[in-house]
Amino acid sequence: MIETLRGLLLAVVGLAGGFAVGSAFVALLIVLDLIPRLVQLTRGHRRSGWFESALLMG
Repeated sequence: MIETLRGLLLAVVGLAGGFAVGSAFVALLIVLDLIPRLVQLTRGHRRSGWFESALLMG
């Protein structure tokens, strides 16, 4: 019983850490304005929504 709770707590802490790191990464990309630059470099203005979605899903 104790081992199961310990494993569950470890999973929750691991997921929380992953969400924190992922959120910080997306915030950094937004602050650096990287998505519009990427769209401009690839000349994919019609597909800018795809760039944003792919970045958020990743």
